[in-house]
Amino acid sequence: MNNFKAFIILSLFSCSTPKNIESFYFPIDDIAENGRVYEYVSALPDSMSGYYWQLKVVEKEGAKLLIATNISPQFEVSQQSVEKIVSNGTVLQQYTLFQKDSLGNSKPIEAAIQTNGFFPFEVSDSNGIFMYSVKWEDPFKPNHTTTLIRNRRFQKDTVYNYEGNNIPSILFKINDLIDDDYNGHLEIKYQGREIYAKGIGLVYTEKLINGRKFAYQLKNSLALDQFEALSKNR
Repeated sequence: MNNFKAFIILSLFSCSTPKNIESFYFPIDDIAENGRVYEYVSALPDSMSGYYWQLKVVEKEGAKLLIATNISPQFEVSQQSVEKIVSNGTVLQQYTLFQKDSLGNSKPIEAAIQTNGFFPFEVSDSNGIFMYSVKWEDPFKPNHTTTLIRNRRFQKDTVYNYEGNNIPSILFKINDLIDDDYNGHLEIKYQGREIYAKGIGLVYTEKLINGRKFAYQLKNSLALDQFEALSKNR
């Protein structure tokens, strides 16, 4: 489904005027020209490792696709998503996880997309819920499947300080459900927050899992050649 209305929205049909938030998402046109790598580090006083998101935009059949690759501090790929840019948001086209086998070789696992909503370019108020869900099978454990369901709800306008500058931003509330089906169902629910800054994209993310808080903030934005040099010199 190529239309954002395919995933949208469990809405309570508010009558408020829609707010355009496209400029708060990743800068698609800039990324299409040069690509970028965002470096995230822990926002808490602990030693949790950070990660990188490598962002590229390609064109296919007249549509722009945002390819986001999650890379560990050891420069190993852990997941990748492909989003199609449409008029009123982005829709998930592909979601791939990478899992190591017993020999340490990384194996890609492509998930089945059940609901393809990813990021809206228009919101009305905090009543709209934007949802995507994916399901995948463990290649090393027969009959082991996992489903991730994410609900993203717009909360409010805010301001975020990045590199000493106060930048207009927006806040989303996140509700995640992980359903792990292996000799019985295990459901894990957790909540979180995301902050997107105008002209930058995701600058802060936070999750609360079993009473423990995990939070990451954008530290730096790197050109692709800078990141490649960094990975070679590790």
